[in-house]
Amino acid sequence: MGSGWNLPPGCYESDLPGWHDVEVDMDFFCEECDHEWTESDVTVDARGCDDVEATCPKCEKTVTKDYDPPGRWD
Repeated sequence: MGSGWNLPPGCYESDLPGWHDVEVDMDFFCEECDHEWTESDVTVDARGCDDVEATCPKCEKTVTKDYDPPGRWD
């Protein structure tokens, strides 16, 4: 059975938390105050992830959004 460098048998680098993380710019919309903004350098899983959080700069409510990578549903 193979494994990654210096890891237990059956474990690979891609199994490590954060291995697939990338930083992207994401657009958010706050339904509370109808404010739209872009957050820079948001850390997400490149394969897609749920519940990315940001704080509205206008009313300070927490807004959540799912990240779907480009081309995932093409």
